[in-house]
Formats: sequence, C-alpha cells, structure tokens
Amino acid sequence: MTRAKSTISGFATALLGTFAAANASAHNFASHDAITRAATSAMHFWPKDGTTANFCPNPGELPWTDEFIAYRNKATQALGQLRNLRTGLKPLTSPTNDCMQLIAADGTVARPGYFPQDNLDKIGQFRIADFHYLVTADSTTGCGMTPIQGALANEDWRTLGSVLGNLAGEVDKRNTDTTLWAKPTNMAEFEVMKDIISVCIEAELAYYLAPIGCLLSLLSGDSCGDIGRFIHQFNPLEEVAGMIPGVTCNFTGADFGLDVNGLWHFQETNGKQNNYFESYNVPPGIDYVNAGPYSIPGAIDVAIIAATTAAGITLNAWVSTGVRDFGQFDEADRDVLQWQAHPIGLTEFTPVGKLAKYGRKAYDSSQHTTAEALGYPLHAFADATFPQHLANTTGWGHRPMEDAINNLRADILKFDGASDIKDQDRFIDCHRPVEIVQEGFKYWQQYNMYLGGHVDVDDLVHSLASRSRAWIDSRQNVWSDSASDQYLLTPDPHTNSVASYRNENYGNNMTLTEFSTPLEVSAAGASVAFLVDAGLMAADVPKDPSTICPNGTYYEQGHGCQPLLSMPPMKVLQASGGVSIAGKATPAQTCTAVGQACTSSAECCDRDCYAGVCRVILQ
Repeated sequence: MTRAKSTISGFATALLGTFAAANASAHNFASHDAITRAATSAMHFWPKDGTTANFCPNPGELPWTDEFIAYRNKATQALGQLRNLRTGLKPLTSPTNDCMQLIAADGTVARPGYFPQDNLDKIGQFRIADFHYLVTADSTTGCGMTPIQGALANEDWRTLGSVLGNLAGEVDKRNTDTTLWAKPTNMAEFEVMKDIISVCIEAELAYYLAPIGCLLSLLSGDSCGDIGRFIHQFNPLEEVAGMIPGVTCNFTGADFGLDVNGLWHFQETNGKQNNYFESYNVPPGIDYVNAGPYSIPGAIDVAIIAATTAAGITLNAWVSTGVRDFGQFDEADRDVLQWQAHPIGLTEFTPVGKLAKYGRKAYDSSQHTTAEALGYPLHAFADATFPQHLANTTGWGHRPMEDAINNLRADILKFDGASDIKDQDRFIDCHRPVEIVQEGFKYWQQYNMYLGGHVDVDDLVHSLASRSRAWIDSRQNVWSDSASDQYLLTPDPHTNSVASYRNENYGNNMTLTEFSTPLEVSAAGASVAFLVDAGLMAADVPKDPSTICPNGTYYEQGHGCQPLLSMPPMKVLQASGGVSIAGKATPAQTCTAVGQACTSSAECCDRDCYAGVCRVILQ
C-alpha cells in the first residue's frame, strides 16, 4: 500500500498536466448554450402563415412541399408545447436578496431583479411558460438570472431557449460521472501480466463460444461478427480483478481537481475494424489505446495511458454515476467489477450516443413533464460534431481547436447573444435560421416523423458523427498533435496554439469559421428535429401553485415565502449613487447590505431591519 501511495504521488504532477491540457469537453458552456438557443430561435422565426414573413430570404430558398409544410406545422406546434414543460433547473444556492426586485411605494420597479412573487425554492417546478427569466451559466450562484420585462416581456421564446441551453451546458458539470481511485493490482507490471492472461482466457472462450454465438446470431438475423463484443462478459479474470478495492483519493475534487467527466462524451469514427476482444460498443467511446484520427494515440493520450497505468488510477465504478446512467446502454453488458478491472487509460468508455439515450429515457420516464432530461441529447448533438471527439482523442489539437471554435461561435452561428443574452439573442444573418431549419428537415425526413416516427437519439448521434467525420476528413490541417503539446507547454496558449488553429488554411483558403459552420449548423439542425419530436410529446402540465408566493408574502432566499412588511414610502432606494423614481431624484447614501447586522431600518435604506438583520422590504 505504501508503494501504491508513493507511485500515486509521483505521477500526480503528470496527471495534472495531461488532464489540464486534455479537458475532455468539446464545447464550453456558452457554446452548448448558443447552439441550443440558435435551434429554438430558428424554430421561433418559423413562417407562421405559409410565407417567409419571419425570414429575409426569398420563398424559393425553402422547399415548400407538402412534407415540408407538415414539418413547419409540427415545429410550430412543438415550440408551443415545449413551454408547458417544467424547467427542471437546479435550485438556487447562494443568491442574496440583493438579487430580488424591489418595488417602490408608488408601484414602480426600484431595482430590477428576481420577481418577488416567484418562489424560487421551487425553480425546477416552474413551467417554462411561467418562468420569466433568462438563465446564465452561474444561475445557481450569485444573481445568475435576468428577468424578462420591458421590451422583452412578450418574447417568452427567449426563456425556452435559455432554459434548454442551460440544461445542455450543465451536462459538463456532472462532477460524479467519473470518480477515480488507485488500485495496486492495476499498476504497471500487474496490469501487463493481467492483460496477457486475459487475452489468453478470451481466446479460449472465443474458441468455444463463438461458433454457438455465431449460429444464434445468424438465426436471429444479426451479424455473426457481433459475438466478439460479448466475449468480455464471460472473462472470470476481470471479475476477480474488479473485486480488489483501490486507495481512495479525490482525483476529481479538492485533492487534484482533474476534469475527467467528459470521458463519456466521445464517439469513435475512425472506421477501423473493431478488434475481436476490444469493443463493448460499436462504435465505442474513448479508448486511449486506439485514440487518434488514425488510431494512433497522440502524445497526451500516451501520457494518460502511461500515468494512469503506472499509478493504477481506475474508475471507481461503485460510485461513478456515468457507469450507472450511461453504461446501462452498452451493447455488451459490463458489471461494476468489469468497469474497474483496468486503469482508465486501458478502459473503453461508453460512447456519447448512449448519453443521449439516457436523456431520452429519462424524458420518457418523466411522462414528458420536465425539460431537464432534454439537455443530454442536446449536449450530445454538439459533441458529435467536434473533430477530436470523433477521433477519440484528448490530444491531436483537442484543446486548442476547442478554444478556437468556442471563440468564434457567434461568427459561426451568426447568432448574437452568446455573451449577453439579456439584450441580443438575434440572428446576425437571417440566412442562418433557414439553414438550421433545412438541416432539421433532413433529420425529420430520416426518421419519417411526418408519418408518426420518433427520433432515435442514439442513431441520430451516430448519423451526425458519420456525416461530420466525412466533412472533417475532406479538409486539411485539422489534426495537429504539436498544437496540443504547445498548448500544454506555452504559458499563454491563446496567443500560440489556439491562434494557429484560428489562422489555419483548411483547404482552398477556407477559414476556421467556414470549416466549422457546417458542423455547428448540423448540431443545431439535429437539435431542431429532436425538439420537434420532444415538443409534440410534451404533456400539458398544470401550473404548480407552490411556485408563486401567496398574496401578502414575497420570496426571501433561504427563508421561502415571507410576510410582506409595511413601511413609509422610501426616500433612498439604492445604495450607491442617486436614482430617479417617478421623476424624483434621490441622493446617494451608504447602506447596510442584506444579511448584515443593523439596529434600525434607516441603516438599511431600501430594506428593513428585521430581527437585527437587514432584509428586502416590498410595498
């Protein structure tokens, strides 16, 4: 055990470096959010009267067939029904009453903020139609929601896109999907010996089981070759290896802070013949031994294999929620012991299509009443269009390409508002929603939805990945393992490796924006087709009365609905600087903040001194 801990310590620095440079996300929160909101916005700008009144292009740009019109009608219907879903948003955790809206004595809004009647302890229970906010990445902390009011009051489609975009981005924040520990029996020489014996055992199993399995497969109409994936299930060595516990170490938390949850967000498209003894899924998820666009691992991939094998760093399958949620859909079943029989550098992960499938199953299980589970397919569609996620690599330019594309998302989507959803949320180029709508129509046709079919999200991810890889392989200079190395070693990667991708020529003077546009549009189009399907199934959920504070009360963070306290009309309504309410200027005054101790209400200015503490007062 002492040797194990010493080895772990020795490789901690290497792990920190490799995983820091190989953060396994394909897009950051803002990009997942923007792709989803672009999809819902394209649906909103849909022609409502059979014309292109909401588009700038000529009618000839849209295929006005009976099938296309049916698609348009269903999309319009789905957009309305999606608003009936409950938000499924996570509860607020730390906003103060400074985030709350303040109503002055004359009924005007003295301070924009959360609506006082909204019981935000029930934020996940709000119907989207009754939830009047735009949500940002930090919605659970600080003042992370912007109320829709004034000029935006009649544009509740913004709320729909914002909620769905938040749910799609939040998938990357599932910090329990990949929980790691160190297992001495998975270290270095033990692992090599075990793998040799394991191959011998599986060869023997294949000799006896393959003919029987092949016969059964042929009788059932399946491919005879599929039986190879199931040999793993009968390997007793993996069961024994999995039983041996590891050394607990919070690699993904305070001890090392490694971000490895994205390991479930890959889908292999290299087109290689899957090894008879390797795949639990066809196509598999990330498998470092076969990583890289040519099934040649990059330098970072190799470093991860070496470091995790040397230290025996293994998935703790007992507590990793990715095993429970996504692994359940593996084509060849794995039990908990098999999941932790090898270090993560030698473990084949579940592909991102199964993450989408988990979300669809959860949506169905909710009886189509909550939007929460829709975030998983929406997230998967974006990941299935990112080059390095389709080559199953955390090297070969993964991080610099990711940053370069994320920095160009507004130019790629022609959708303004990724950084400021309060004021923009508009298409810069009105041709882009047409392209997204048409892309969605392709998937509508693929799944015969006009005849009552439903989107198979796993299949849609696979289709997206295949189409995206065909486009990627027809371009130049997409893969650069040296860019990953430079990203890891350069103090300021944004001026070096990221810039090199941004300034690269992708063939015939094609820019990164031009290279990435078909990929992002495909992700948004797939999102439209899926949201049409999900929206048509959405239940007509009644408004939950607990989301609104009763008359005579207002919401107070941490205390729920509280009695409304009366005070004389306010003279000072804001802590810093003078403000003008109803045409009357007021002087600046220093105020005690909400939650701080006070002896009189005068100290709290626009708030009340209640039980010795300043808090919001509404009139």
